[in-house]
Amino acid sequence: IVIGRCLPLGRPKPAPPDEQDETAPDSAELRAFACRLHDLLASVAGDVDTHQAQISRVNDNLNSVSSEENGGPLTETILRLIARITRINEQLHGRLKFSEGKLKEQADLIRFHLTEARTDPLTQLPNRRAFDDEINRRVAEWRRKRTPCGLMMVDIDHFKAINDRHGHPFGDHALKAISDVMVATVREMDIVTRFGGEEFAVILPASDETGAIVAADRVRLAVEACAIETSEATVHATVSVGLAVTCKD
Repeated sequence: IVIGRCLPLGRPKPAPPDEQDETAPDSAELRAFACRLHDLLASVAGDVDTHQAQISRVNDNLNSVSSEENGGPLTETILRLIARITRINEQLHGRLKFSEGKLKEQADLIRFHLTEARTDPLTQLPNRRAFDDEINRRVAEWRRKRTPCGLMMVDIDHFKAINDRHGHPFGDHALKAISDVMVATVREMDIVTRFGGEEFAVILPASDETGAIVAADRVRLAVEACAIETSEATVHATVSVGLAVTCKD
């Protein structure tokens, strides 16, 4: 375990191009979502405008009837106009419910894509993009409130040898197994992320140097004790851990 004293206060460097998350939605896809939302909102606005125009015409008819001097069969006329208002409102309600459903579908789809853009598809951990955002928030919080924070960098030892000997599918299985062990070992408030390749980064909120060392030892021993098994092989992997903590002053 390697110990560092301070977290860097600058923005983390972007991931190299070959480590960038490939699941992020591209700008064309987001523009398509925006266009569909715009069309739906325009449709709702058009329905409301049409409704207002129809109600206005009915109101004009009512004013015309009420201003007639000779009276006439007002009851039947008013009942017809009330029935027309009811139909107009029912039609608008139906169109608005339909539009509300479509808007919810689009919002759910956008949330899904945004989640995909911040999640590693293999381990289902937050990815490098999510890590960058979270560590920036933690550093900003330390600057404002001096809230301590630790950072644990975890690297699987000799991972290339595991891949070469047992194959990449077993390597993927090992990455998932180790990530699950780490999540189960750290505190619920800690944030385990896949930093890239066989590297993981764990953000340790409110941790000082002592707490970070304890957490790192737990992770190291838990991974070492874990048997990574398939029907073809069983491997005991180890990890190297580096730590950094925020300064006290």
